[in-house]
Amino acid sequence: METEEVTSRVAQLELSYDTYEADCSSSASTEPLPVPDAASWLQFGVHSRDMTRETAYCDERLVREVFALRSSLDEQDARKVRTARNRSNFFEFKAGQFMNRAAVKIANVDAAFGWELCKLGEGEEEELMYFVDVFGGPGGCSEYILWRNGGWKARGFGFTTYGDYEFQPEYFRAVSPETLDPFYGANDDGNLFDPGNIRGFIDYVMAHTGQAGVHLLVCDGGFLLKNNCQEVISKQLYL
Repeated sequence: METEEVTSRVAQLELSYDTYEADCSSSASTEPLPVPDAASWLQFGVHSRDMTRETAYCDERLVREVFALRSSLDEQDARKVRTARNRSNFFEFKAGQFMNRAAVKIANVDAAFGWELCKLGEGEEEELMYFVDVFGGPGGCSEYILWRNGGWKARGFGFTTYGDYEFQPEYFRAVSPETLDPFYGANDDGNLFDPGNIRGFIDYVMAHTGQAGVHLLVCDGGFLLKNNCQEVISKQLYL
């Protein structure tokens, strides 16, 4: 695709969006926004298994081009694709003192919340920061949250799968992993969709937090799949 065509299409897309300036002044209302009624937007229909049709909020041509490029990688060796992706991503090989880019992403979110998302506020310094990391292997998000709290002032509970996507705390570089507690379900099979495993994880977390629950839950998992079906399969996990 020619550079001029790309520039023209980007400019055309930008004209379709309105900008919104957030009011961050002290006089801005701190009242939470009302929760919309699900009946006003929730729609029931046939389960979509073709992501190229999901163009309600995107330019259809761009969506089809992106998925066509992704499909071209299906026949390539998965290990080589992963290596190439990691080498081309600045935040993968320059993740600072952390194990991978997931830690950098949660750090960015923390910064957007005024550095108050991943650490307890004033007056709570003597309490433990409890958090849950779902489908978070190898553990970049957990590594950052533990580091943000000095390691020993936070305790995390990880719920993920076995195999390529399980937690690997031995690769933590910024902090000790001793206060991260990986969990693979009541059946110890790493099935995140099993209701028994989900209930077992909830019971486990509540039992180890004095029935208080956690301050933060993060979920940032990805997996390599062919036929552009990653979003289709992971949708059940996110919802």
